[in-house]
Amino acid sequence: MIERYVTLVDRHPRYLTPGLVRRICDGRVVQRFQCKRCKRTFSTQTFRVDRGLRRPSIDFPIFLGLVSKVSQRQLTRKYHCGRDAIARRLERYGKHCRAFHESALSRRGSSTPWDGQFQLDELETYETDRRLKPVTVPLLVQLPSRCILHAAVARFRPENRSVRESRSSSSGSRRKKDTNAAVNRARKSASASPC
Repeated sequence: MIERYVTLVDRHPRYLTPGLVRRICDGRVVQRFQCKRCKRTFSTQTFRVDRGLRRPSIDFPIFLGLVSKVSQRQLTRKYHCGRDAIARRLERYGKHCRAFHESALSRRGSSTPWDGQFQLDELETYETDRRLKPVTVPLLVQLPSRCILHAAVARFRPENRSVRESRSSSSGSRRKKDTNAAVNRARKSASASPC
């Protein structure tokens, strides 16, 4: 998001600073800007992750809680807010992290090869039912930078035979195993593209 701020200031080199604004929620002073040509206004707060939040003071503790696998309901009880507030923050963090990751990859450039060691890690989780709809998520990570180069999602059949039989009798179709294809896609992306 900082890149958007820099690009906007670069695109509009002549801007006025009409003043400072004190935020009501936390008392922080925010600098306002106005372009002389197009008269658009923006502030330093426009490009922050906590823009538009009523309680930005709980933003960082919620982020740390989500990273350390605390459930959304537990965070709701701990910080006395609604479950929707936690869910919106989770979505906001995801968008911000994706934008940061894409920005970091684009700054690196496609011509620069990735050097060093790589690690292929695989996570097994589920879609809606732990026994009936398991999925696998292989990740390709460059070890020195800890940068995620590729991620894929694939389905696989349940391990327990009785679960497979109950699944096939209830829906009539067998679930394909796409695990090897997803891992191979991750390996090919490491060798084919530099970023």
